Amino acid sequence: MRLQQMGDEFVSQLEVLKDDLNKIYGKTGLREKIKKTFQSKAILDRINQHKVYVKDARDKLVATAVLSTARQVGKIVDVDAKVTDIHNHLMSPSRIQPVKYVSAYSLKYNSSYDSPLISSIMVSAIPPPAPSIFLGRDDLVQEGIANLLADSPHSIIIMGFGGMGKTSLALKILNDEAVEAKYGAHRYFIPCDIVCSVDSTVEILLQTVMQLMNLDLTGDAVKQLHTISAPTILIFDNFETVWDQSSDQYSIQMLLAQLNSVRQITLMITMRGSVAPIEDVNWLMLPHNGLSPVDEFISLDIFNAISRYTSDEEVVKELVKELEGWPLAITLMAYQAKILSPKILSKCWCQEKTYLLQRPGTQAHRLSSVDISIKITLQSQLLLSEPNALKLLSVLCYLPNGIPTWMSLIHKMLSDLPTRTLIVSKLLQSGIIYKDNKDGLKLLQPIQEYLKTYWEQPDMSIKAQIGIFYLNEIKHRNFKNTNSGENIKFGILHSKNIEWILSTLLDDDFNENDLTIIYEFCYFQSMVWESDKLLRKIVSVTKEKNLSSLYACTLLLLGKRHLFNDQYKLAQIYIYKAMQIFENMKDILRVAECVQSLGETLYIRNQYLEATTKLQKAMQIFTNNRDFLGVAQCWQRLGDILRMSDQYSEATTKLKKAMQMFVMIENSLGVAQCLYSLGNILYMTNQYSEATLKLEKAMQIFESFENFHQIAQCLQSLANILYMRNQSSKAIVKLEKAIQIFENRRNFFRVALCLQSLGDILYMRNDYIRATVALEKAIQIFEDIGDNFKKAEVAQCLQSLGNTFYMKNQYTKARIRLENAIQIFEDIGDSYRIAQCLQSLGNILRLRNQYSEATVKLEKAMQIFENHNNRLEATQCLQSLGNILQMKISYSNATVKLEKAMQIFEDMENLLGAAQCLRSLGNILRMRKQYPEATVKLEKAMQIFENIGNFHDAAQCLQSLKNILYIKNQYLKATTKQEKADVL
Repeated sequence: MRLQQMGDEFVSQLEVLKDDLNKIYGKTGLREKIKKTFQSKAILDRINQHKVYVKDARDKLVATAVLSTARQVGKIVDVDAKVTDIHNHLMSPSRIQPVKYVSAYSLKYNSSYDSPLISSIMVSAIPPPAPSIFLGRDDLVQEGIANLLADSPHSIIIMGFGGMGKTSLALKILNDEAVEAKYGAHRYFIPCDIVCSVDSTVEILLQTVMQLMNLDLTGDAVKQLHTISAPTILIFDNFETVWDQSSDQYSIQMLLAQLNSVRQITLMITMRGSVAPIEDVNWLMLPHNGLSPVDEFISLDIFNAISRYTSDEEVVKELVKELEGWPLAITLMAYQAKILSPKILSKCWCQEKTYLLQRPGTQAHRLSSVDISIKITLQSQLLLSEPNALKLLSVLCYLPNGIPTWMSLIHKMLSDLPTRTLIVSKLLQSGIIYKDNKDGLKLLQPIQEYLKTYWEQPDMSIKAQIGIFYLNEIKHRNFKNTNSGENIKFGILHSKNIEWILSTLLDDDFNENDLTIIYEFCYFQSMVWESDKLLRKIVSVTKEKNLSSLYACTLLLLGKRHLFNDQYKLAQIYIYKAMQIFENMKDILRVAECVQSLGETLYIRNQYLEATTKLQKAMQIFTNNRDFLGVAQCWQRLGDILRMSDQYSEATTKLKKAMQMFVMIENSLGVAQCLYSLGNILYMTNQYSEATLKLEKAMQIFESFENFHQIAQCLQSLANILYMRNQSSKAIVKLEKAIQIFENRRNFFRVALCLQSLGDILYMRNDYIRATVALEKAIQIFEDIGDNFKKAEVAQCLQSLGNTFYMKNQYTKARIRLENAIQIFEDIGDSYRIAQCLQSLGNILRLRNQYSEATVKLEKAMQIFENHNNRLEATQCLQSLGNILQMKISYSNATVKLEKAMQIFEDMENLLGAAQCLRSLGNILRMRKQYPEATVKLEKAMQIFENIGNFHDAAQCLQSLKNILYIKNQYLKATTKQEKADVL
């Protein structure tokens, strides 16, 4: 009992101690306290009284304690030591010690409580060094440095969300050589999150400044600050710790104003949020709208610099892309990559998300854990002061599109939330959300993913409000009218939000009218190639509700989605199932839609005859029922079939007719699709300028729909045109952009097609290694798709690979691939491609001196090319046959063939082919010792090669000219030719 009584007396004394300390750190009488010393004699005497009491209590407690209370005695001894620390600390002029509050409850009843009563903080007069890794933001660094070096620098404020690199930027500027030369030791870095972690008072802040600057704490602080003569920088880092937790922000504003008024002092503040603590200061804001995420290439550089990982570039790129340029997230993921490979991290990210974002081997704090960094903001007074702010955030983190164009919609979207604008303002101030370049409210993906784990369920009231808003919007907007720019824009900007919120609300009791409205929005999503998640949900709901007609419509639409994702078997299953329901209901128009879709399926699978039959049948029904959209779509696809069958004139007629109907019914998407097809016809007929115009116009319309799939198709066709116009670098850029889009849309068939084109371009650029990689990757994708109707694409890649190995002098590998390609082309009846492969095989056999076999293949190829009216490749075969005769020393016959080939090349303005024939004819004349005539032809050929940039062939001409000069004993001139050839 005695021990309990002594403990109670001791706790009571601690309460008095707490009250005294609160008075010391109190917030009243700011003006007087600024002028008075912190360590006054009265305060020290009072602390000494507490110290004496604790020592007495300790002695009595130890004397009467028993073994069972030994641990509590230890705590009393520990408390005595801490109070002694307070006394010693307050006696010292070089320290500042905020006091941590220890509750009486913890001291009496929690014997395991082990936190110190005092946190002794050392604030060094030497600022921290610049970060060892700092990439990007050079413009901000230079702007900050230039400001500090000016005669009258502005105070600087760096704002933004946590982990954006505010402190790093400040230290980079502070440690610049020129800044250090000007300010020397008068650069004071004050970490507010440490100094003011317990008691966020203006007194502690001011006294930290005074002590760091070695000013007299007993005098008038403001007066002393105005007397300093050296240029000084005061950095208040993580200033939000003081600002957000203070109950007297006016006093803090007064302090900042006083410090800013001192001529020799330049303030530099880093803080979370987007609103400066005081507007009366003429801040230089770096940047003016707060720090934003870093660019993708800077993100990769940061990751690589920290992780030092040098392989799996594509995996690293995809992993870092998920972090959306947030420096803290990139840094933490890079430290994880020191232990786990990016390939493993990339797979784990899909499931674990932000759980990965913490630095291994360190204690958790704001710089080593995304969890702590974000919670600091969530638990800030700014957000807690408006409870609905966190409720809105709990829903916002689930909205994939954020809130687009929020200022025009927020009053309708959150009509039951009276403080909606204030809430958004506070969220923006905190920095946890940001405004994108379309005036939308967004969250960075890592933050969004974290908040989804923080709130497993969004606030139901706000979610319901937003759901009602979206349902009303799609009710009143006609999404079938593709010429309504406003509706299209709204649908695209909000598509993923509508999908998420309505798919989660569809379990509620929606009536048939509402479900029809949602179906029409799903139709819009299919036009712009958005997700089919909402459509799948509505298929299930309409089936459960036994809404036969609407159910069949959703099945048909789902079939079309599978069709354009190259999932033909699934497409046919859904289309036939829908058609059966419509036939039972005797809905003729809907049956025609199904027949049309089946025709589309057959077209995509290259079954053109069967496709034509289906489309003509559907078109007849549409015509009888004056369904102009259906008629136009059938004309369009019939035109595409003729285009793919090389019947360009008939195809053009049908496509123009379809486009005219699309214009009449104001269907701009249909117009764009016709333009795309017409552009490809012009490309195939070598009308490159006109083709480019049509494809660019089509792409512009697709871009207005944000129809990325068809944008990528246009890019692919434009790349092919650029390649044919010898602009291979530009072609590669467009193809790589198209590949990226198709990969994002998971359309791997189109990815493979682009890789095939890329491989062909790289092959023509003599970049055989990269060409091989691209082509083999394309073949692998085609084979993974596993569709027999993709045989043609596999064969084309094999053909290109064969040509690549041929150019690398790997003739055996080349021959195997070309023969495999011929076998496939024979199966599908593609005689033109067979001829191309035969031509390549003939050239391989020619180079291996197998002239008889080479002649057979080249003559067969030439015959096929002539049957296809392909003069270019037929002439190339003729040229190769001439070269074979040349090697067989049948010079007369060779000359006949080469002169004929040269004439055709010249008529076609094919300079390369003409020059190659000239060179061969020159060499024949050289071998026949007709040196003057040989020299003329070789010099002319060399000039053409040089003009078109073919220096390899130009060097071969020089070699032949050198040989002629040697034979003529003109050794000096011969040597000159050899030296020039060596340079080339």
